[in-house]
Amino acid sequence: MKSISVFFLLMIIFNSFSSKFLEINPISFAEDEAIATITTDDESALCEAIQTLNKKGGTIYINTPIINISSKCQITLSGTTEGGIIGVKQSNDEYPRLDFSKARKENPGQPGIKITGANQFVKYLIIEHSAGKGIWITGNKNLIDHVITRYCNASGIQISHGGESNTINHSYAYRNCDVGGFGGGADGFSPKLDAKKTVFNFCYAWDNSDDGWDAFDKEGDVTDYIEINHSACWNNGNVDVFTGKYDYNEGKILDKNMWTVQMMMESDSNFESNYKNKKFSYDNAKINGISAKEWVTQATSKMNPNGFKFGSAITPQSKDIIRKCDYCVAFDHNGKGFDNNNSQKCTGYFTNCVSFNNRINYSLPYTFAKWDNNWSWSAKKSEQQNTNQTLKKPSNANSSSKNFYSIRDQIIRTVNENKFPDNLTFDKAIASLS
Repeated sequence: MKSISVFFLLMIIFNSFSSKFLEINPISFAEDEAIATITTDDESALCEAIQTLNKKGGTIYINTPIINISSKCQITLSGTTEGGIIGVKQSNDEYPRLDFSKARKENPGQPGIKITGANQFVKYLIIEHSAGKGIWITGNKNLIDHVITRYCNASGIQISHGGESNTINHSYAYRNCDVGGFGGGADGFSPKLDAKKTVFNFCYAWDNSDDGWDAFDKEGDVTDYIEINHSACWNNGNVDVFTGKYDYNEGKILDKNMWTVQMMMESDSNFESNYKNKKFSYDNAKINGISAKEWVTQATSKMNPNGFKFGSAITPQSKDIIRKCDYCVAFDHNGKGFDNNNSQKCTGYFTNCVSFNNRINYSLPYTFAKWDNNWSWSAKKSEQQNTNQTLKKPSNANSSSKNFYSIRDQIIRTVNENKFPDNLTFDKAIASLS
């Protein structure tokens, strides 16, 4: 009888967990017959397949290293029948790229992929050089899984305007910058402007011109529920990234994928050669039609160098506004690692989080339903502001920092190789803190 009782108890726990999981991860996709498999750099074939996808659902497979997209091919997933796009791993272990450089020149502001429908998915793809957002979601119950968004002219992935119950897994957003806005609007991930019930798992944002994560709302918006698990952000809002100065100081080669750098090279024929010859200067260069010096001055005041930013002054002061973070890491920001951004009285669940080497590590004046095992060290100004929660400091902060930086470098290196570093997370580094 005792064993039967234990069995029923375990079943109750399992069913409770399953119901909770399904509530925040409402998507499960079956394997459908392929609508099309794209095997050449042929945007017309992709656009034609998307029209079919929007009508009846299904799967488009991209099995070619790169497709160059012009403004003629506007990729919008508007259907409600289960379906989406999947990239196929190539023989060199890299994943396909959708390069929107052509579209960026022809139609400023056009997003790479827009999802207005429901039950859509994008998997194992690299979205780069978009004229606007890399991926923009306004629909419901969609899934982004194993996606890289980089070098776009707005946020890497944005969920907004009522988009509800969307899930982002194993995705990476870096070096996105809205050049015309002086870098003030390109976050890594943006669940904001009335996004509903958004969940992130194993996502990473770095070197974006604005915040790593941004949940900013305007009047009338309510971004009610954000959950972020096993994710990290670093070095966002750093203007030196976009002039090349950051890489130069780190002894790295010039990143010619950045639009700002491309503009500087076009306007100053000596910029690249000077860089190679250990002479860094943008005195004679231009960005977006003005001197690089003036652009940097404007960008310095526009960029928000924060890690996880959870709202705005408009965010309702209500216990029903939920912010959850578990195993999340923020470091190397000249602003705040975890930032309420004037939102108050929300309900917080923060566990196993790490914030170090930010100007301020934590600024979270929330009501905490759960606060446990959160770490902080090496803040440039203050370990915490506007909050009095207990923070832990590791016994050896220097070696702990080196451990996190080592993992960071491996993630960056793998993603730059057009691959997904699934086996690289900060979880073990957090667990080893003492």
